[in-house]
Amino acid sequence: MDRIKKFVILAGTPGENKKIKVEASYRIDGYSSILKRVKDFGVKIESAPIFMKVNVPKDVSSNKPFDMDIQVISN
Repeated sequence: MDRIKKFVILAGTPGENKKIKVEASYRIDGYSSILKRVKDFGVKIESAPIFMKVNVPKDVSSNKPFDMDIQVISN
């Protein structure tokens, strides 16, 4: 399965809580409607700067769970 990699850069101060919104839009073969799934994740900044590398599948199936890898990189 191919995966899509995205990078996230969070701005803030150490000790600050941030919310990350992850959104997946998809279409089922044979249908014209685009479906969307949104989930929020909380992150606490421990040191700045912090970088996040997000690795998600290129294709997912409706009503099937999928894995998402998140790598946090800090100086």
